[in-house]
Amino acid sequence: MFAKFKALESIKAKFIAVTAIAIVAAASLAANSWWANSKVASAVHEAELDVQKLELVVAMEKANLEMVLMAMDSIIDKDEGFIQPERVEIIAESVETLRTSSARLLELASSTEERQTITSIIEAIEPLAQGIQVDLAALIERNAPQEAFTAIDDVIDEFGESMTVSLDALEHEFSELTHKANAKVQDAASASDIANAAVFGVAVVILGALSFVFGRMIVSQIATMSSAMRELADGNNETEVPYLDQKAEMGQMAQAVEVFKQNALMRAKLEAEQVKKREADEKRAREVEALIGEFDGTAKRSLSGVNASAEQMKSSATSMTSISDETSQRSSSVAAAAEQA
Repeated sequence: MFAKFKALESIKAKFIAVTAIAIVAAASLAANSWWANSKVASAVHEAELDVQKLELVVAMEKANLEMVLMAMDSIIDKDEGFIQPERVEIIAESVETLRTSSARLLELASSTEERQTITSIIEAIEPLAQGIQVDLAALIERNAPQEAFTAIDDVIDEFGESMTVSLDALEHEFSELTHKANAKVQDAASASDIANAAVFGVAVVILGALSFVFGRMIVSQIATMSSAMRELADGNNETEVPYLDQKAEMGQMAQAVEVFKQNALMRAKLEAEQVKKREADEKRAREVEALIGEFDGTAKRSLSGVNASAEQMKSSATSMTSISDETSQRSSSVAAAAEQA
């Protein structure tokens, strides 16, 4: 199994591989997050536009309603001969709100139908403003007959109602768009979470598997090397050192252990030679000692023989001396006898 990872026999290469996969996983997460965030950002931007358009429509509906109500109240109070200042102010603010909001709404329009609806609203603003701010005010100031107020009321109703219908349609449309945009944001966020979880899960599985496999490889190699080193430490110098064919860290360790093994073999060889030499010296010493002992015995035996011969010779000499003395005495006696004779 581990042979498949021959290119990754180096511990450094294993760590580089794991780091590279971790970097790829992190980059994938980052890319997925960027893609998901861009989708979410796009959905959020679309939702914000829809909300902004909805807010503009609501503001226009409020302004239209206030303006029409102020006009109706002014018609009711026409006998005062003027439009009350606060009503004039509210009508003016409402007209300004309708103008600015409609212009901004037209800028934000995203379809031809929206532009057409907003354009129809813009076209109704000026006649409605003219009818309330100018025509109605003039009718009240000159105390016009009821027929004139009825006519201006019809104008207000016509343009006001048409604007209200158009604004209601836009509000409904933008409300639906807002709900859809919010749902799109949630879907994008959910898709982002799922994609991130998937990438993270795959990365964890791959990194976990590689860590397990590489860990087993490293532990197995270290255990094998430790076993060989224990055998060598116990004196079994015939033990084969593993991983000598590798060039990575384990190969370098194996080369170092091989040096220790060769040194141990050399030391054992020298010790054997020394034992052999010592045994030879001891044998030679024993042989010399035996020869010396043998020579000493021979010499002692020879000396014993010489001593015995010397003693014999000494005894013979003593005997001869005695005989000589006796002979000499006899000669003297003969000589004395001769002289006496």
